[in-house]
Amino acid sequence: MGCEQSKVDYHPRKGVGATEHQGTSTTTRLRQRSSSESILEAPLPKLDSSGNLMPEEVAKRVISSPMSKTVPILAKDELLATLDYAFSTQRGYYPDGQPGDSLFVVYDGHGKNGDVCAIWAKKHLPRLIAKYMKQERVRQNKLLGSPGGFNPKLWPLLTPDLIQAMCMKAHLECNQLMHDDKSVEDSLSGTTAIAALFHGGRLTVCNVGDSRAVLGHKIRKTEMEEEKVEIEDEWKEDKIMAVPLSRDQTPYRHDECERVKKAGASVMSVDQMEGSEPMHENWGDIYLGEDIDVTGDPPRVWVKDTDYPGTAFTRSIGDKVADGIGVTCEPEMLSMSLNHNDEMLILASDGVFEFLTNQAVIDIAASCATPVEACEKIVKAAYEQWLHYELRTDDITCIVMFISCDKEPAPGSATVEQLLALAKEGLKPMRINDRRTESQVMPGDFADVISREILNGVENTEQGVVVVS
Repeated sequence: MGCEQSKVDYHPRKGVGATEHQGTSTTTRLRQRSSSESILEAPLPKLDSSGNLMPEEVAKRVISSPMSKTVPILAKDELLATLDYAFSTQRGYYPDGQPGDSLFVVYDGHGKNGDVCAIWAKKHLPRLIAKYMKQERVRQNKLLGSPGGFNPKLWPLLTPDLIQAMCMKAHLECNQLMHDDKSVEDSLSGTTAIAALFHGGRLTVCNVGDSRAVLGHKIRKTEMEEEKVEIEDEWKEDKIMAVPLSRDQTPYRHDECERVKKAGASVMSVDQMEGSEPMHENWGDIYLGEDIDVTGDPPRVWVKDTDYPGTAFTRSIGDKVADGIGVTCEPEMLSMSLNHNDEMLILASDGVFEFLTNQAVIDIAASCATPVEACEKIVKAAYEQWLHYELRTDDITCIVMFISCDKEPAPGSATVEQLLALAKEGLKPMRINDRRTESQVMPGDFADVISREILNGVENTEQGVVVVS
């Protein structure tokens, strides 16, 4: 897995995914032209209080004839008519984006053409998200009588459910465009994507596949004392706790396993498919995110009575064959507001989490002075673990964000006890034969888990996603 920042030349190689950070500021906008070229555009023009161009800005955009000209219309030597003409053109103004918006994405390609699929998605998914976000904000502005005019700063911010609806449309279109692009062979190749979108000060996480978003949330000793929480020794001082903001979409999850089977897929491990192990749905006693899977033979998704595609995930972008048996590109999404207890956010591919728990990754980042140092140490630690357990290494990619936020937690936010329980138990795919019941380990509805154990103000939308105010 390779990692690119906005101004760094990118040299694709086989097996390499990609990362993306696309953002705007109040004075400049950075737009990706290609994987190795970017352009800084001019500052926003001057606008009036209604968001319209100031008269001097309009004048700058106008080019006109200084005077009219006359040309004859001839037929041989006969003058049939004369034309007096002039021209005037006013350069258009297309405001784009919301100052302060940012998008961070980790793509993890797989299959023979996984690198091509990851780079293709990196080029198109951010553009599609930006397109639909802009279209919806323009539509909302028009519904209000266009009070914001041409000024994106004055356009209505999107609500969490609208943000998620636009992200859903973007993922669906990106997937279809990849299928339709004859230059991309995605029959048995594709990419996962974990995205963090900031709009209007709110974070929205979109997950397709088995990469992860993990929040580093500080549990303060004073808060624990105020709530009289009984805690273990390791939590008796201020500690940054790993709170998962995504769930791995794999056949280990009972809901995902049943969904792909209803779509016509067979689910079994490689040993089961090859006949060296009897058929069962007992794949181990492990909590991904807290425990480590060292067996290396996970359940996979297959077309019935075939030996393909064998994906170890249940959602991805691309994978045209697997798409037909339920391996969908539809993301699971979560929206939330940050507060002063949120210290860091990490997006990383499954190569990081294969042999490192969520908490181990957060602990490494918390020991570092800068995000750069944190990225280097996380990748190094993951690589060393791969060498310990395997004779190979997967692509390893992460984005680390250190958060500085002064906002107080909203009234009714989760208690320390609830957050501790979540860090210990919740939002981790469970192996089906776990000794505890599923209701004890991981409630089936993601929204229920979030609403009861992370943040306040959750409502379920028609898309089956999570909205947190």
